[in-house]
This record gives sequence, structure tokens and C-alpha cells, in this order.
Amino acid sequence: MPIIRKGLAPGTMEITKWIVLRGLGRGHGHWGVFIQKMQSAFPQDKIYWLDLPGNGSLNSEKSPWVLSEYIPYLEKQLQQSDFFQVPGQTYGVGLSLGGMALVEWAVIDSNLFSKLYLINTSSANFSKPWMRFSVGQFFNGIWERLSQNLEELEKKLLLATTNLTEEKLMSDFRSAYQAVVDYSRLYPVKKINIIRQLIAASLYHFPKAMPSSVIILRGFKDRLVQSQCSQDIQQHWLCEMETHPTAGHDIAFEDSEWLIKKITSTHKK
Repeated sequence: MPIIRKGLAPGTMEITKWIVLRGLGRGHGHWGVFIQKMQSAFPQDKIYWLDLPGNGSLNSEKSPWVLSEYIPYLEKQLQQSDFFQVPGQTYGVGLSLGGMALVEWAVIDSNLFSKLYLINTSSANFSKPWMRFSVGQFFNGIWERLSQNLEELEKKLLLATTNLTEEKLMSDFRSAYQAVVDYSRLYPVKKINIIRQLIAASLYHFPKAMPSSVIILRGFKDRLVQSQCSQDIQQHWLCEMETHPTAGHDIAFEDSEWLIKKITSTHKK
């Protein structure tokens, strides 16, 4: 059910708000330096870094099998913040499964978002199953990380979801990598929740028409979700799309500067 919002008091100044959401098995602490870059790019705005049930600060929750059942958990996080006391337009930024959740949220509450930025996401009714998810990359990185040495497996995961070399990851991105490891240690994800999220994602169908204004952002060399999936969404919805020529799935980690540049240049259009 959409949340009922009260009208603005006369003379109240509006502030731009952002809802930012990561994907499969990842919490808001996995955004890395993108958090600081986003806050620096929009210093006057309010940014709400939310978690899907089963991930991050909600890692003790059971991830639902159906994506629509994720939305009450997101709404509750907003209710526990000052979101509904702050007037203004709301923009959404979602990576992969996080993008699907934002689309579903916009379907449920058509007045919530002014624009959605969907990063390397996909839809069951727009793309083929084998294009939406690479089983090889999953078992090489994401699944194994739940049962082996955390530092080594986070390294495998980042090497699978970006196109960084191991040398570059462990030198130029060393502090960001360590922050990811520390966050994963604090908020471990359960295997059953990974399975539940995978099923929810695999079954999710996008609406035939855009639920709000949408911009697609994709990494052309994504090895987890084929970049054609973003192209399929763009072709169905005839929305704007920007392509990073070399990035993989986790553009926010690999090239946060590019991502910020695309968001800042388009959010007021």
C-alpha cells in the first residue's frame, strides 16, 4: 500500500531526496567510496541508503521469495528516518536487484519517484534467463564467499563483478576493498537469503510501461548480467541509456566518478 503523505505547509522549501539501494546479498556499506562521492556531488540533498531484507543492517531478516514483499521493509526504513518530514522530489538509484526493487516500488506507489536510475538490472519478461545471470560467475565468486576465508572471497567477488585486475584491486582500490571486507564481517549474509533473492529476481517482470522517468546505466563488459539486458529494457521502454565501455557489474565500485557524472548531468532533465 502506498504511504499517505501530507501536503506541504505554505512557504516550506523542498529538498531533493535520494533513495539508494544495492542488489544481491549486498548492503549499503558495500557502496564503498560511492557514498562519499554521492554526498559530495549533492551536498544540499538528503540521501537515504537502504537495505533489502536479508542484506546489510537487515541481515537477520528472511528475504521474501516475491519482490513485492520487499517493499514494506524499505518503507519501514524510511518511516524510521526523517524522509516523510522532508518535502521534495525523490530520485531512486538501484543496482541490479536493487533496481528491480525500485521499479516494483514505483509500480506500487506511483507518486514516490520523479526518476529512477537503474544500474545493470534486468527483467524476466524482457530478457532470456541465461542473459540475466551468469551461473559461472556466481559459483566462482558470490556463492563461495559464504563458506571460505572472507578476505579471499571478497577479492574473488570484486574480481568477478568488476573488470579490475587483482593487482589494481589490491593497490589502487585497497582501502575500498578493506572497507568491503570489514562491512561483510559485521553484516554476514545467509545462504538461504541469497537463494531467496535469486528466485525473487528471476521471477520479476517489469511493467510494460515505465512506472516513472527512467535512465538506464550499464557496464558494457558486465560478466554477471549481460549488458544486453539493459538494452532490452531501453528498447521496451524507449528510455535514456548511458553505457560505460569497459566497466563490469559493480560500476559504483569500479568507476564511481563515471557513475556520479552521469547522475549529476541528467537528474534535472
